[in-house]
Amino acid sequence: DLEKELNNLLDNPIDSKPFNEIFMKGDKIVIVVSDITRLWIQTIKFLPIVVKRLNELGISDENIAILIANGTHRTQTPEELVKIVGKDLSERLEIIEHDSNNNTVMLGKTSKGTEVEINKLVIDRKVILTGGIVHHLMAGFGGGRKSILPGVASTKTIFQNHLHALDPEEDRSNPLIGVGVTKGNPINLDMIEAAEMVNPDFLINSIVDTK
Repeated sequence: DLEKELNNLLDNPIDSKPFNEIFMKGDKIVIVVSDITRLWIQTIKFLPIVVKRLNELGISDENIAILIANGTHRTQTPEELVKIVGKDLSERLEIIEHDSNNNTVMLGKTSKGTEVEINKLVIDRKVILTGGIVHHLMAGFGGGRKSILPGVASTKTIFQNHLHALDPEEDRSNPLIGVGVTKGNPINLDMIEAAEMVNPDFLINSIVDTK
């Protein structure tokens, strides 16, 4: 039973306080979800269970927003939104499409010089990230911090981060990046620093298996 299994994970998360100790009545919440290009994460299966938990804690639908982490991708069609969050939540909750050219605020610079401009919504509210762990050509793996950068970052921030894919000395890809490489990977480390500036409250990652 997925609901029972997920509730158990929310009660016993890794390296985090239990869900019910983080969120409480009166909180304003933003749930960051990936766009249509990451449909394999199957947000539609677990998002209603998470929202139900928030409702049970006394947090009304009016205080829950869903932010689509588009990065620099296009926005979704109404049909695609239903595929991501389901028909029920698409009608009940406020859904905001991240626009990398608008509504971002500057949080500071990473140690690598990236100017971190992030969607204002994740600064003003408690943040639940949903992501997916799968191999990634540049960042090593997807998931977690990628919901912040590039997910809800400005175009400038994304371009500055992605420049680390290039070798600063020669005309080639940076030898420090690659599939499955996180240690010493400047793109990954830069993304982590940006995510730490936001300091999200909870993370739910999907992991690819044979199904």
